Amino acid sequence: MQGFSARLGGMLVAPRATLARAAAPGARGGLPDLWALMLLLVPALRLPQLVAGAWYAIDVSPVGGLLLLLNLVARAVVLPFVASLLGGALLWWVGQGRLPARYADLAALCALPALVLQLTVNGLLLLAPESVQPLARPLVGVGGGVWFVGLLTVTARALRGAAA
Repeated sequence: MQGFSARLGGMLVAPRATLARAAAPGARGGLPDLWALMLLLVPALRLPQLVAGAWYAIDVSPVGGLLLLLNLVARAVVLPFVASLLGGALLWWVGQGRLPARYADLAALCALPALVLQLTVNGLLLLAPESVQPLARPLVGVGGGVWFVGLLTVTARALRGAAA
């Protein structure tokens, strides 16, 4: 498989074929891409809070500011990370327990479209009126979660079919 854009585009357009290529021995899965997107997600979702935490660290307490910043990062990345780990465990269980690291890679690949959706919509919400933002953000989160579960289901069915 090529690069990040090929993996993401494949997951958007032809997820079954992309997952089949990613499941092949030696292919690169989605864990590095997931980490990169999670690093982009932090400033995209929490930029004002990150700046406030940095100013707090400079002005009031370096340790307190560092703890604020770590808390912001943890809150932004914990859901995608835990979801991909649980998805990997589910795929490992369905795939009869062969190579657990590959299943975490496949689950991370399933999470990529949901994270890109969240990043894109949050970027577009900067242009929207503030009255729309509190309603749109949870809806995007739910939509991304449903998309992730759907791709995970497609992957689990393909693994179950390959194991049978």
